[in-house]
Amino acid sequence: MRKSFLHARLLLILLTIVTAGLLVRVLLPPYYNMGKLPSMAEANSYELFKYFADDPPEAFSYFTDRVIQVEGVISGVGDGYVTMGSDMRIVRCLLRRSVYDRDPDLKNGERVILKGVCRGLVLTEVLLTHCIVIYRERPTNLP
Repeated sequence: MRKSFLHARLLLILLTIVTAGLLVRVLLPPYYNMGKLPSMAEANSYELFKYFADDPPEAFSYFTDRVIQVEGVISGVGDGYVTMGSDMRIVRCLLRRSVYDRDPDLKNGERVILKGVCRGLVLTEVLLTHCIVIYRERPTNLP
């Protein structure tokens, strides 16, 4: 009888620790403060894609799961993402959406610098997630 009581207490402690860990992970995701995280690398969209096309193992080991800054001209805008580049040399940036982030309202032709987490080459695109806008320059011919 005493042994089962000890097992129940250990199980309750383990369950409490797992629940607390999950709550911290959900409420404070690893990239919740992207603006203050230092970037490990900076490149423009064509250079980044060229790194992955020329030497994939080296590029994966250097860029994947690291915070990087990418500069380029927006060539496509979708719901929650932007693309930079052209002709199958595309960098897709998934914009971060939370209650604290504003919708940046980006347009085609704008020169931007985005900061995000590089996930590597996915089919024919380099994918960045958790992206935030660091700098944007609107061309004069846009409305």
